[in-house]
Amino acid sequence: MPAPRAAPSRRRALSLALVAAGVAAVLGLGLWNVGLRSERAELSSTVAQQQDVVDALVDPDRVVLDPLGADGRPVATVVPREDGIQVVTHGLSVNAAASTTYVVWGVGSDGAKPLGTFDVERSQIELRTVGSQPTGIDDFAQYAISLEPGQEAPSGPTEIVATGQVTS
Repeated sequence: MPAPRAAPSRRRALSLALVAAGVAAVLGLGLWNVGLRSERAELSSTVAQQQDVVDALVDPDRVVLDPLGADGRPVATVVPREDGIQVVTHGLSVNAAASTTYVVWGVGSDGAKPLGTFDVERSQIELRTVGSQPTGIDDFAQYAISLEPGQEAPSGPTEIVATGQVTS
């Protein structure tokens, strides 16, 4: 007597299971590929931001700002540009953006002039463009940063947290 063959329904179930496993593998690889592309784009963005920070920190016209009454480690670097001001934050405390803002001041013989506002959202190094009015390194003898209540720069600084002399 011949050996019994597997029932057709059993073979069909095995075939369907193999097809389902193949489809799941293809979908899994597709999702993995999408995830890798997203991570790659995020990494490219991070590298570009870090390059902008490095470029600002090595700018010959930068002004390093030291905190007032603290350990003396710099907390920010102001980079005056022809088309505005950039600030690299590397030690300023995170502020409550809903109720306070940092203000960059140009300090000259006429007193302090607000140049722009910014918030510090995280304790990591960040590059912020804070003003759009043209300014050069020779426009001010000193720069300062104050922490102000509200979201607008007042006419004069309330609480200066860091200052720096122009050295060039």
